[in-house]
Amino acid sequence: ARAANDLRAAYGTGAERQLRTRQFVAATTSWSSPLRTPPARDSVRWVEAAASPAQNGEELIASLGYTGSGTVLDVLRWDGVAWQRDCRETTVPSATERGFALAYEQTSADALLVFTDGTANPRFRARTAGTWTSSSAVFGSPPGGSAVLWVVLVPKPGSDEIAFVYADSAFDLHAVIWNGSAWNAGSTTKLTKNLAAVSARRCFDASYESTSGDLLVA
Repeated sequence: ARAANDLRAAYGTGAERQLRTRQFVAATTSWSSPLRTPPARDSVRWVEAAASPAQNGEELIASLGYTGSGTVLDVLRWDGVAWQRDCRETTVPSATERGFALAYEQTSADALLVFTDGTANPRFRARTAGTWTSSSAVFGSPPGGSAVLWVVLVPKPGSDEIAFVYADSAFDLHAVIWNGSAWNAGSTTKLTKNLAAVSARRCFDASYESTSGDLLVA
């Protein structure tokens, strides 16, 4: 298990179907030898990692692999001893953009996965008490009409709130808030309709202010 100030790096290598992870141990200022995760179906294109705030050693990695004709999104879980596959999705249409994001709620230590299926309405799965829900639409009626491309999740410190910010193919930037159990429809907003770029690059980010708790999107 990682100590409080340790770091884990996860990365794909060449056309390998397995991620490699290495842990930086702060106490000895040294890196561990590479450890391979269970194999994905295809070569890795995008990776996002998240560590549980519960101090139980649990970590999650979301990995998007490209098949040559489609993609496979795997979520891998470290239980403090070994990696195992936790869930899989096959609806992300492209590996050009990072159309998925993963985050832990910061008080409950439940997790949230959001991903695009190529439509204007992104999908999500929540992990509560160790079990993933089935895939569901984020919105009853999405605020935009174009395909979701880039996805960002930002957990609020000291809270179960998670901000979801995403860009679509119409160059629109949208945001909505997860309150720990459901999406707050009243928080849905279109932040801009004139992003600088959306194809193959992400030109936005978001973060919570550490004192006020306000959300900043740039």
